[in-house]
Amino acid sequence: MGLPEEVFNAVREDEIRMIREQFGAEVISYIYYPDQFIFSKTPLRTLEDFDGLKIRTHSTALGDLAAGLGASGQFVAFSEVYTALERGVLDAGVTGSTPAYSQKWYEVSKYIIGPLTSHPHVMVAMNQARWDELPTNLQQILKEEAAKTQAENLRLVNGWDQEGVDLAVAEGMEHIPFTPEIKKAIKEAVLDRIVPNWATRAGGYDSEAVKIYNAKVAPIVGVKINPDGSASTLPGR
Repeated sequence: MGLPEEVFNAVREDEIRMIREQFGAEVISYIYYPDQFIFSKTPLRTLEDFDGLKIRTHSTALGDLAAGLGASGQFVAFSEVYTALERGVLDAGVTGSTPAYSQKWYEVSKYIIGPLTSHPHVMVAMNQARWDELPTNLQQILKEEAAKTQAENLRLVNGWDQEGVDLAVAEGMEHIPFTPEIKKAIKEAVLDRIVPNWATRAGGYDSEAVKIYNAKVAPIVGVKINPDGSASTLPGR
């Protein structure tokens, strides 16, 4: 089990409960996506290579990461990234290796950098009132079949990362793993921007989300949120 799955398992019950309470929905299953890579028109081998780069990001956290590396995060719809890269509106884009291959990003970028280990996920959910109207045996069947699909998804997702890299390289791209320098900058961005900004969006140090994070996620990832809203590594990490 990888780090993302450890985090998912640690907070799953709380996440399901909060979805039910706040949105009135029954979570049936999860869908996991592969890790994220940066597809770039230029090689990104040093931190200086990121300076001023316009990178398509698809979340606020990724935008914070881009800023922490010296780049500029751009929110562009997935379907529009190919054209934006082709026309020079973007210098790079972030997505999974296999989704990028499906959209032929290898035609408009030359380098695949990473991965950013994350395994993003979404939930399959049903309106709570409609769910409660279903016969209990049908609810059980739906949950059982969904659990099978979810387990198979988790079994396959790690392989999708390398599959996408191999396909991109076969099309002429070069895979550049993150260097120690860039990994260090990513960790600094996590501490300086990503986690503190998330804590603010979640409602601050005393919010339920931050309390759950500090109790269940921090021991796994080694980063805690402090009372002043800053983030720091746990002792020994």
